[in-house]
Amino acid sequence: MLAVIHSIFSSIIEKVNGIKARNNLLSKEISKDINFISTHLEIPKVSTVSCIKVISTSVEYCPQCSYYISGEKTINTYVSIEGPIYLSKEISLKNFRPMVKLAKILKCSKCGFVKYKKTMYIPLESVDIIEDFLPEDLRKTVDSIRTTTVTVEHILRKFIG
Repeated sequence: MLAVIHSIFSSIIEKVNGIKARNNLLSKEISKDINFISTHLEIPKVSTVSCIKVISTSVEYCPQCSYYISGEKTINTYVSIEGPIYLSKEISLKNFRPMVKLAKILKCSKCGFVKYKKTMYIPLESVDIIEDFLPEDLRKTVDSIRTTTVTVEHILRKFIG
């Protein structure tokens, strides 16, 4: 009788050890498969491209420091181009339209006071109309904006669909 109980216990122990061995093999296979999964996600760096260029210097009255001496250049006029800018609040590929911000900026040479004189937003597709009138630096900036727009659209297609 004792031999029968011993054989039953030994067979149970063998079965339990066999189950543990199979579980160890499965966990090793799973860990091996997990090691091959790449968790590295390549996210391209995207930032707004901008360029500011001095186009003229004139003698004007500064409202900040009241600096005005005749014959001395006091106000610098800059042209700024910046983009791509997206003005849509909805996140969908159809509603996103890249815009370019053009601005005329006045800056005092004495105190550094800055005033945005004119600002307008132009769709990127329409910039071709005024591109002939822009200096070479600003044309290169427009090309960089187009490249950034392509990267943004690629990211949107990847995550939104």
